[in-house]
Amino acid sequence: MKKIIVSIMIFFFLFPSSLVFAKEGNSEKACAPMMTEENKNMVETFKKEDASLQESYAIDLVEAFWNMFNLNTLDTLIFGNPYCLWFDDEPELVYGVFPKEQKELIIDPIFATFTGTFVVALTISIMFFSLKMAYSPLGGNKTRLMEELYMYIATGILIVGYWLLAEKIIELNWSIVSTFRTLLENAGINLNGFSIVANQDDFNFSDIIIMFAEWLLTLFLNFVYILRTFMMIILMGLGGLAIISLLFASTRSYFVTWLQDLCGSIFMQSIHAIYMTIVLLLVNLVEGEFSVVIKLVLLILFLPLSSMIMNWIGLSSGGLATSIGLQGVNSIATAVRVAGMMNSRMPKKQKSNTLGNLQSTRISANAKGNYSDTWTSAKNIMGKTGMLVGAAAGSVLGPGGVLLGARMGSMGAQSLMQVPRNIGSGVHSAVSTIKDAKADGFKNVMGNLQSRRAFFGNLGESAGVMFGSGNAGRNVGHALSGVSRQRLMNSSENGGYSGMTLGQIASQNPEAKIAWMQTNQGSAMYMDDNGTLKRISPLGEADPSLKNGENRMIDYEFQKTGFVANDSGSYQFQTGSQGLHRTSEAYITDATGQTYQDSRVNASTISPDSYYEHSLRGADTRNISDRFADYIAKEPRHQGFV
Repeated sequence: MKKIIVSIMIFFFLFPSSLVFAKEGNSEKACAPMMTEENKNMVETFKKEDASLQESYAIDLVEAFWNMFNLNTLDTLIFGNPYCLWFDDEPELVYGVFPKEQKELIIDPIFATFTGTFVVALTISIMFFSLKMAYSPLGGNKTRLMEELYMYIATGILIVGYWLLAEKIIELNWSIVSTFRTLLENAGINLNGFSIVANQDDFNFSDIIIMFAEWLLTLFLNFVYILRTFMMIILMGLGGLAIISLLFASTRSYFVTWLQDLCGSIFMQSIHAIYMTIVLLLVNLVEGEFSVVIKLVLLILFLPLSSMIMNWIGLSSGGLATSIGLQGVNSIATAVRVAGMMNSRMPKKQKSNTLGNLQSTRISANAKGNYSDTWTSAKNIMGKTGMLVGAAAGSVLGPGGVLLGARMGSMGAQSLMQVPRNIGSGVHSAVSTIKDAKADGFKNVMGNLQSRRAFFGNLGESAGVMFGSGNAGRNVGHALSGVSRQRLMNSSENGGYSGMTLGQIASQNPEAKIAWMQTNQGSAMYMDDNGTLKRISPLGEADPSLKNGENRMIDYEFQKTGFVANDSGSYQFQTGSQGLHRTSEAYITDATGQTYQDSRVNASTISPDSYYEHSLRGADTRNISDRFADYIAKEPRHQGFV
C-alpha cells in the first residue's frame, strides 16, 4: 500500500499538465457521423458505375443498417471525442471526458457527500489507533505510529488534490491516444473515412463485408463507451469514499480496487487505440483478395484481445464494459433462437371458417411472388447471400453476433428485394382496378353495392401490399366503401341480396342447378339461369394459387321432398328441409374450357351456408370493418343485428 501511495505522489508532482484534450484538439471531421454526405456520395458512385446487381443489393443492405443510427465512427470513439454525437449540442467537456453538467450535477455532489465526513472519519481513525497503541507492546509502537501518520498525511493530500490527480490520469490516457493517432497520420492512413479498415483507395465488393463488420463493431463500441462513461461517473463520485478508506487498516484494500477500476475505465481507450493502430498498420501492408480475410480476423480479435490485455495489466473494469455488452448480445441471440424454435414447434392454430369472408386475392399473391419460381429462387439466393454477409460481419461480436448478423442479413436482403416488388405490384393493381371501373362506368360501379365493395376492396388490398399487408388493406377498403357484409346481404338496393337465404332460393327455384365457384379473385354460390351463371351470394374466400381463367367448381342441386326414385329403381318418401345436395367432386375448368378433377380440395368441407351467415337474424356478425362501413354509410341496423 505504501508503494502505491508513493507512486501516486510521484505521478502527482512530476507529470506535466500541458496536454490538450479531445474536445480542444479535434477537428470538426473527427466529430462527424459515420455516414456523411461525402461518404454516401462515394458509395453511390461505386454502386452506379462499378457494382454488379448482386453487389448493389448488398450495398443497399449495408446502407439500410447505416441509416438506422447516427453513430460515432471508430476514429471518433477511439482517437477522438466519443461524446460529440450523443448530445444535441456538443457539450463542454471537463478533463476531456465528462460533460460539464454531469460533473456538476452528479459527480461533485456525491464526492462532496463523502469528503464532508473526512474530519469525522479521521477523528474516529485516530481514536481507534490510540486504543490499539495503549494495549500494544512498546517495541513496535513507533513504527506503527509513523505508518499511520503517513497515511493521514497522504489521505489529506489526496482529498485536497483529488481533481488535479484525476486530471493528470486522464491527461496520460489522452497523451497515449494522441501519440498513436499521430503515428497513423504520419503513416498516411486516413482516419476520417466512414470505414478505416476497408480499402481506402480501391473500393471493391469484399469491402462491403468489412464495412458491415466495422459498422456492427462501431455500434457495439458506442454502447461500450456509454457504459464506460457511466462507470467513470460512479467511480469518480465514489473517489472520496475510496480515499477515506485509507484511514482504516481493514479497508485500505478498497482504495486499491477502486484505483484499478478507475484506471481500467479510463485507459480502456488507450488499449483500444494501441490495438487499432496495430490493426491499421497491418491492414496497410496486406493486399489482394485474401486481405479481406485478414481484416475480418483482426476485427474479430479486437474485443477479446483488448479485454485480455486489460486483464493482464490488472485493469479488469475496462474489460467489464465489453463483457457486459457481449453478454447482452448473446442474450438477445438466445432469445431470438428460442423464439424461432418455439414458433416452429408450437402447434398451428386451427383456422376458423373463413370461406364466406374475402380476405386476400391474387393481388397479394402477385406482390409476394409466391407462385413465381424464378422470383422465389432469386429471393432465396439473396437471402442466403445476406445471411452469409451478416454472419461474417456479426462474427466481430462473437457467436451471438454471428446468429444475429445472419438473421438480420437474411431478412434485410429479402426485404430489399420484396419492398420494390410490393410497391410496383400494388401500383399496377390499383391502376388496373381503376381502369376496369372506368370501363364499366364509375357511376355504375358506385351505384351497385357488390361492385362498390369489390372496387374499394381491390384498391385497399393494392395499397396494403405496398406496406406488406394485403389483408389489412382489403379490410380498410371494405370499410371505406360504406358497404358492410350485412348491408350487402340484407339490403334491397341495387346489388344487394335482400336477405335471401338458400331456403328461399330453393322455394322459388326448386329445379335450379347450383354451383360453387372459386377463382383467384374470390368465391361465391351461383345459380344456372338459362345457361348463364348468376351469383346468388356475396364473394368469399379466394384461392390465389389459381391461374387467371381457372375456375374451381362443385355442382349442387336442391333436395326434393315427396316420393323420389333411388338407385335401385324403387321410390321412397323423402322429408326434411330443401337444402343442397352435392352432385360432384371439386373440378377445374380452365380458360380453354377443358375440365379436370381437382384433388387439392375436399368437396365435403365446403359449406355453402358460410356465404349466408351474415343474414342470420338475432346475431350481430359484424367485424370492425363492417361497423366502420355502416358508420360511413349512416346505415340503420340491419335485420340480422341483435
